Amino acid sequence: MVEESFAVAVLAIIATTIIACLPVVLFFWLILRKRPERGKSANDEEKLRHIWNGLQRMEQRIENLETIMAGQRRRDPLDDAARSEDVRAGRLDA
Repeated sequence: MVEESFAVAVLAIIATTIIACLPVVLFFWLILRKRPERGKSANDEEKLRHIWNGLQRMEQRIENLETIMAGQRRRDPLDDAARSEDVRAGRLDA
């Protein structure tokens, strides 16, 4: 009988300890689990910064190409075909 009451008391102490410590353990587990996500967000931030820099370089290149293209006369294939017909016909003024 004494052994049974001792076993019940030990089980009660263990159960009470688990119930009391479980929220604390879960709290720290959740905090420690979220830490690697912060590292991922820093990595994501670096990736976004790299993409942003690439897009800015691409925008500058496009602006340079637009400047070059605006300075050149656009060649029209139909214009070239018409000129060659004029040359063949002997009309050099076209």
